[in-house]
Amino acid sequence: MNLGAESEQVEFKRSTGEHREAMESIASILNKHGSGVLYFGVRNDGEVMGQDVSDKTLRSISQEIGSKIEPRITPQIRTECEDSGKTYIRIDFEGDETPYACEGRYRIRRADEDVLMTPAQVKRMFAAAIDREVPWDTRLSGCPVSDVSAALLHAYIDAGIKKNRIPTTYAGSSDAANVLERLGLARDGRLTNAATVLFCHSPSHKRLTMGVLAGNDRVNILDLQQEDAPVLELIDKAEYYVNSNIRRRIVIDGSPTREEIPEIPREAIREAVINAFCHKEHQGDSRVMIDIFTDTVQITNPGLFPAGTTPDDYLMGVARAPQNRNPRIADALFRGGYIEAFGSGLRRIKQACDEAGVRFEYFQEGNATRVAFHRPGSHVELVSSGNSNEADAKIGRENRTRKSDAKIGRENRTRKSDEGNQSNKAPHSSTYRISRRAARQGSDHGGNRAGRVTDKRAARRSGKRWHLGCTGLQPLAHVHDRGREGCKEVSGGERLTCLAPPNGLMRMVERRLPTRAACPSPADGRCPSASHHSRHALWMQPEMSVTMRSTDFAHSPSTHRTVIAVMPVR
Repeated sequence: MNLGAESEQVEFKRSTGEHREAMESIASILNKHGSGVLYFGVRNDGEVMGQDVSDKTLRSISQEIGSKIEPRITPQIRTECEDSGKTYIRIDFEGDETPYACEGRYRIRRADEDVLMTPAQVKRMFAAAIDREVPWDTRLSGCPVSDVSAALLHAYIDAGIKKNRIPTTYAGSSDAANVLERLGLARDGRLTNAATVLFCHSPSHKRLTMGVLAGNDRVNILDLQQEDAPVLELIDKAEYYVNSNIRRRIVIDGSPTREEIPEIPREAIREAVINAFCHKEHQGDSRVMIDIFTDTVQITNPGLFPAGTTPDDYLMGVARAPQNRNPRIADALFRGGYIEAFGSGLRRIKQACDEAGVRFEYFQEGNATRVAFHRPGSHVELVSSGNSNEADAKIGRENRTRKSDAKIGRENRTRKSDEGNQSNKAPHSSTYRISRRAARQGSDHGGNRAGRVTDKRAARRSGKRWHLGCTGLQPLAHVHDRGREGCKEVSGGERLTCLAPPNGLMRMVERRLPTRAACPSPADGRCPSASHHSRHALWMQPEMSVTMRSTDFAHSPSTHRTVIAVMPVR
């Protein structure tokens, strides 16, 4: 019989003759994971050898564990028997009073080895043990109650009353010291560390750093902000900063107000920000960091998940009873309606991201925890409300990387001839995408060059070409307009979603245009009546995503057609 392989939480010993090494393994596993399993009578490869087991053997193991491991634990020791009759011993153990020592020496598990801990590691574990007994946020700070922002405290009380988590008798009270003491945030006229973090400024160090980066590292910084405000203010500031620096899709459907849909759900961002401040290590010069990269939005806070748990445990709801580094801060955030049930933040983030189709990840690196939201990416998408088959027919052609800027010049010289060829072709897809990365590299999507929308001045400044490919679009030249514009003939209720390039102002407009038969072409090829039948137009800032829903013009299909056009503003 084979029990598998050793791991960081599973250890095999050939016999009880290796009892000393077994005690070291138990202590090191407890220091790393808080629980584990050890077997006697099993080889390192997991094959059961068996050994003689009596009551005296089990009693001896129990006494060995009790005398050599501190603090003391209460393991489960029992005899197991395989099908062939071989007996072996299984020991299940757990404990949350780290650090654990074996004969006065502290070890930690690394793969299947037990490694001596450094003095710094032991010091951190003892500090964490003290925090478990008397959490840092429950201790008194040196700040008086007068340091609290009265306006912020009143707003917090009002929010808690609306959630029915703070008694209505607290409303309008001018005695801040009494209110804070009743909430467990002050004693004897002095604030706890939790109250200082939540309601007071931090003149000694910054609590939040936010930045927008040009790429996927911290080399090219486009914007940087640092804040020392109370945490209850920083939550709103951080949420606003992220939402202001990511793309939003604007939906116009004829209602009085337009709808803006961010590429990352607002509720997921807010939950991640609150989690970061709720669970971070607030001691020392530690801060929450928000990095808005090209492809991801990352929120990092100092501090790891409780020992013996992983992010997946919380995502699946199988973690042990939630252990909070800052119980008083978490309780205050709950009373104010900022968080719901303890330990449910990750599941709420996952639910919001799954509904929006956004991928997110959690990492523990060094002494910090980081959540990364993957931005969907720059793309242009035509969504046909009448034909789901067309909407599903996405164009996925391989990107062709430009070898040099000379190729860009050659394409500019062939643009006119390509446009002429494209005018005789009907669009063959209602959906297409252009990724931000491909556009950054100057890739040509779809293979066709007619109908592109290009900001030439921005292209010359950046040395790259940003454009909308024309697969699924027909050029306005097809309907007697020779502008550098792309359009799509639409029917009533059809939607066009477009994301503007990062450089240059764009415009989306719905037009009624004559057919070829109804509009004899003038000398310059432009229909004189086309511009007089615009329904509505919308300006598009760089990287703004806009959805326009077509309306029904009162006209005859034999004489006019309806199009939604996308064009640069020159």
